[in-house]
Amino acid sequence: MFREAAFTKQEYSDRRRRLAVELEKDSVGVLAGRVHTGAFYIFRQNNEFFYLCGVDVPQSYLLIEGQAGEATLYLPGRDAKLERSEGAVLNSDDPDSAREETGVEHVRNYYQLAKDLSGCKLIYTPLAP
Repeated sequence: MFREAAFTKQEYSDRRRRLAVELEKDSVGVLAGRVHTGAFYIFRQNNEFFYLCGVDVPQSYLLIEGQAGEATLYLPGRDAKLERSEGAVLNSDDPDSAREETGVEHVRNYYQLAKDLSGCKLIYTPLAP
C-alpha cells in the first residue's frame, strides 16, 4: 500500500536527507510503522513514518543513516491473505518493486532490522532520548 498521490518520491527523499543531516555521523534514525491489529478498521500509518517515506504497510520500519542519508525500508514478507482483502501490498519478497514505488534506497525483510542495528553505536527513535 503506497499512496502515490500524497507526495512525490523526491519530496520523501528530501525529507529523509534533511533529517539525516541532523543526525550524528555513524548514527541512525529508526522509525517504526504501526502494527495491524486485525480489527475491522481502515489501517492508518503513523504520521512520522508516513511523512518520511509515504509507506502505508503495517509492521514496517525505516532506518536512516546519519549524515549519509541513505535509507532502508524494512517490510514484512508477502501476505496472500492480506492482499486478497487489501489488494497489492509492498513487501520484502519483491524489493525491486518496493524500491521503485518508494524511492528508498534499500528494502529488506523486517527480521533483518535487529541484525542491521547490532553494530550501531547511536540510535535515534521518536520520543526517546
